[in-house]
Amino acid sequence: MRRVSSTVWLAVVVAAEAFAVIAPHHHVHWILRVALILVAGIGVVVLARREDLTMRAVVLAIVAAVAVAVIVPPSGSRDIWAYEIYGRMIAFHHVNAFTHVPADFPRDPFLGRVGVGWRHTSSIYGPGFLALAATGARVAGTSAFIARLWFQGLQAVALAAVLAIIWRRTRNPRVLAAVGLHPVVVVALVNGAHNDLLVGLAVLIAISALERDRPGVAGLALGLGALVKLTGLLGLVGVGAWQWRRDRRGALTTAAVTFGAIIVAHGGFMIGELRAFQDSRGRLSRAAPAQLGRLILGLEGPLPHWTGLSRGDALSLITTIGAVAVVMLALVVAVRRSRDATPDGSAAGCLAAYGVVGPYALPWYAGWWLPIGLLDPARRPGQFYSVWATVMVAVYSAPHRFHVPLGSVLYAVLVFVMPSVILGFFIWCVVLAKAVAPLRSVPETAGPFE
Repeated sequence: MRRVSSTVWLAVVVAAEAFAVIAPHHHVHWILRVALILVAGIGVVVLARREDLTMRAVVLAIVAAVAVAVIVPPSGSRDIWAYEIYGRMIAFHHVNAFTHVPADFPRDPFLGRVGVGWRHTSSIYGPGFLALAATGARVAGTSAFIARLWFQGLQAVALAAVLAIIWRRTRNPRVLAAVGLHPVVVVALVNGAHNDLLVGLAVLIAISALERDRPGVAGLALGLGALVKLTGLLGLVGVGAWQWRRDRRGALTTAAVTFGAIIVAHGGFMIGELRAFQDSRGRLSRAAPAQLGRLILGLEGPLPHWTGLSRGDALSLITTIGAVAVVMLALVVAVRRSRDATPDGSAAGCLAAYGVVGPYALPWYAGWWLPIGLLDPARRPGQFYSVWATVMVAVYSAPHRFHVPLGSVLYAVLVFVMPSVILGFFIWCVVLAKAVAPLRSVPETAGPFE
């Protein structure tokens, strides 16, 4: 039986992602969109193992997929409009986005586009990203079209930078295809305009700086990533543990520069951004392992009297436990992967720990770790990151509420079993994986586009 060529696989992936991006705007049933995302996810896993890929074909495929993702308006998440109104609060209303909320400006033309649940929430994003949002707000004015193109274009530029660094490190078109054509990248990050790829870019720059023995540059890059989202500091945990085993002075330099950049950017205070963690308390996303607490505390019905907790207190307790679990798992990954030849695995694993056990994990958070987690996409950790991220975005493309009877087998699988299985696979594929050097450059027999 003749094997399907890589060109055909590239075409299938691009077509599947293009239709997945367009589908929500044409009332296509959600099952078809989920199927398209899964097909694209299978495609990138296959392409990660193909030796007949050419740079020209991969670049053309990525350009086509990203072009569709930028042209088509985002669907589902309304985060892009939260970005815009936070930027407008700074650029036009001249207030601190950490101390004011969108609802303070009822006449703002973008308030109606912001998700209802976030209109009374101050910025959960760092000052680095708020500066980009304010710049975009000034450029867009009152144009929603220009506003969305600003944020979608920003992610497309971030992706281009990620791919340029990856190509410089690996010279391997398989790695470019695994990252640039991943459905999370195209559907959730570029089309959805989520800013998480900026964090991934910062961590990738930091790792590249460490390869050139520049701990100060690495610290600055990690600091800038944390100024987009403070959770980017999980990357420092991985990088720091790897450095500490080899160069303690360098590790201290990286950490000092990272926190120095954060403190300076915040004017000496981090109180505003730390509100993000307070605002997330009591929030659980679907399929998060923290959902196990619902069974223990009976959150689907009346709480047992012995708990002495209200439903809100119980949810806050679960999210607090989830945050502790994230730190614990990240430390385990950092210690285990600090023996690797490079910090790739340690940094990716620590960032991914948030998505595995965090109580409020969303598919686009994969933008934090995919750029470094897929530097060797054919090995076990890379395969886990790729498959898991595909499953996450597929699940979130389904309706927000499944009408599944409480206590049924299907409910137990969706709410309790699946998160536990994901955690188990993470430990097996990432934590316990044999230490190996990442994929390096392949021999070049012709020009870069041959």
